[in-house]
Amino acid sequence: MTIFGQAMDKKKAEQTILFEKLRRAREEEVEAVRKRQERLEQQKKEEERREIERVKKQQQEEMEKNQMKRKEAQEKLKLWKLENDKNLQLKEEIKQKQMQEDMEFARKAQRALDEKEEKRLEELRKLAEKMKARERYGQELGEKLDARARE
Repeated sequence: MTIFGQAMDKKKAEQTILFEKLRRAREEEVEAVRKRQERLEQQKKEEERREIERVKKQQQEEMEKNQMKRKEAQEKLKLWKLENDKNLQLKEEIKQKQMQEDMEFARKAQRALDEKEEKRLEELRKLAEKMKARERYGQELGEKLDARARE
C-alpha cells in the first residue's frame, strides 16, 4: 500500500468514524425526539384521563344531586299526602260529628214535638171528658127540669 492509499484509508476511517458519530448523534436525537413525543403523548393521555375523571366525577355529583332533589321532592310529596290525608280525615270527623249533632238535635226536637203533641192530646182528652161530663150534667139537669116540669 502506498502512502496515498494509506492516507485514503486513514481518511476513509476518519470519515467512517465521523459518519458513525453523526449517525449515533442523529439516532440519539431521533431517540430523544421519540422519547419527548412519547412523553408528550403520555402527558396528553394523562390530561385526557384526568379530564375524563373530572367530567365523570362532575356527572356523578350532578346525578347524586338530582337524586337528592328527587328524594327530597318525594319526601315533601309524601309529607304533603300524609298531611292532606290527615286534614281530610279531620274534615270527615268534623262532618260526622256535625251530622251526629244535627241528628241529636233533630231527635231532641222531634221528642219535644212529640211531648207537646202528647200534652195537647192529653189536654184535648181532658177537655173532651169535661165536655162529656158537662153534656151528661146538662142532660141530667135537662132531665131533672123535664121531670119537675112534668110534676
